[in-house]
Amino acid sequence: GCGDKLQIARVLSNISTVYIRMEEWEKADHYLSQALDIYHEQAFSNPFAEAILHINGSVITKYLNRPDERVAHINEAMKMAAKTSSYRVKLTALMNLSAMQQDHGMPQEAMESSIACLRLAETYNEPRGIANCNESLAESYLLLNQTDQALEHAFLALDTYEKRKNRKRYIYVSNIIANIYEASGDFKLALKYYKQYAVQGKEYLFDARRKELFDLQERFEAKEKEHEIVLLKTENALSSARLAEQEAR
Repeated sequence: GCGDKLQIARVLSNISTVYIRMEEWEKADHYLSQALDIYHEQAFSNPFAEAILHINGSVITKYLNRPDERVAHINEAMKMAAKTSSYRVKLTALMNLSAMQQDHGMPQEAMESSIACLRLAETYNEPRGIANCNESLAESYLLLNQTDQALEHAFLALDTYEKRKNRKRYIYVSNIIANIYEASGDFKLALKYYKQYAVQGKEYLFDARRKELFDLQERFEAKEKEHEIVLLKTENALSSARLAEQEAR
């Protein structure tokens, strides 16, 4: 309404982020494209905001299976992140760069990006970043078939996720550990961690669905109460009208 184009772009970016978390990739892409269009039309110069837009773009295009666009987004994200003072943006860009390199069959480059990520996270003593970078490094070492190093970093990530009660990442890393043990030929431990991944994954999914059902039930009950209130108001209004009619008579 007031013509603040930069803020419009930010809000559109935030809407896109919500859809990313909901894993509704087409909608996320729709709103991100609008944000980027406004940003480029207005020729804004805000490396922090632009880095976030391109980081989100790299995530969305990964799941929409648009590899060329994903590479372009992550390259732009890295350029913009280098111009900011935000280590969190730099960490996120490096993690996404490593993931892209892993998916494109570039394990050596992915390992180097993950090491840079870990060094940066350790410099700022950022536990979540350290765990994320260790996870990324474990996957990179696995691709290089360096299973001992992969296990070391996977367990570091697993321990941090457990302490921070991050169930989703803990479950994901359990699967990485299962894959590492399988690659090293230790099928007994591979089975152990795969079971841990499968059982806890089911429980996590069940808890998430149960919460969704609970939220739906709460919303339904709230609507029912609203209808009851409207009905009571209507009945009261009808009674008042009847009384008024009797008084008039």
